[in-house]
Amino acid sequence: MVLEVQVQNRHEKLYRTSKHKQKDQHKTMLYAFHIVHADMHAQLIAEATPASSATQRLARPSVDASPQS
Repeated sequence: MVLEVQVQNRHEKLYRTSKHKQKDQHKTMLYAFHIVHADMHAQLIAEATPASSATQRLARPSVDASPQS
């Protein structure tokens, strides 16, 4: 009887620790997913965004300043 209780307690303890490990792994995976996802969004936005307006302003005067004679 005592042996059965010890075995049951050991199983419950192992089950609890495995559950905690699963939760920790899940949190780590979610964290990694969010980092990758945010990085991917930043990259897509950078690719989709045209040159910044400051860069365009700097580039325009050289084009517009062509001598008009």
